[in-house]
Amino acid sequence: MAEFATAEVILTLMVPPAHETDVVDWLMARTEAPGFFSFAGRGHGEAPSSMTVRERVAGRREGVAFQLLCPAERAHSLLAGLEEDFAGTGLRYWVLPVLRSGRL
Repeated sequence: MAEFATAEVILTLMVPPAHETDVVDWLMARTEAPGFFSFAGRGHGEAPSSMTVRERVAGRREGVAFQLLCPAERAHSLLAGLEEDFAGTGLRYWVLPVLRSGRL
């Protein structure tokens, strides 16, 4: 897995609903994930062959999104652990650079 070029990133995870509690528990147990957001998400435009009949009729796949703001090296460490512990579950992720963050 390649390193990230920026110091701080947003790691987004899209998790099938059946794995929501497992991912919450997994993240809560990690010191490299001191806090995160979770919210309902819907995937649109997925390959129909990978969707259930119900998902094809609805035109979307339900999921839970998790977002973590963290240093890039923490995101790398988290992804390595997720890859090991959640292989084959359909969990998706992406990493975005953070240009600026703070508190107001």
